Amino acid sequence: LHEPYRRQRQMCIRDSHTLYYSTLKTYCLSGFQLSDTARILGIHRNSLSYRLERIRELIDFSFFDRLHSSGDEQERQLLYLSFLIIDYVLK
Repeated sequence: LHEPYRRQRQMCIRDSHTLYYSTLKTYCLSGFQLSDTARILGIHRNSLSYRLERIRELIDFSFFDRLHSSGDEQERQLLYLSFLIIDYVLK
């Protein structure tokens, strides 16, 4: 009786983490521009803001805030490379 519920919950968690990963990746790769990110993801800007707040609750977001405000191109390139590596490993 509880097993189907547990399996469904695990699938929802995995799906939401995938959703959050793609949201964070798109946000970073679009130069931290909310409007561009929402357009690329095909969602409303308010939905994007909600997702980013959920991500903030799950991880330490200070690195991304600092990167957004500093505009350090080398760090942005390293971040892009890290996304490529993660995508490759998860295949």
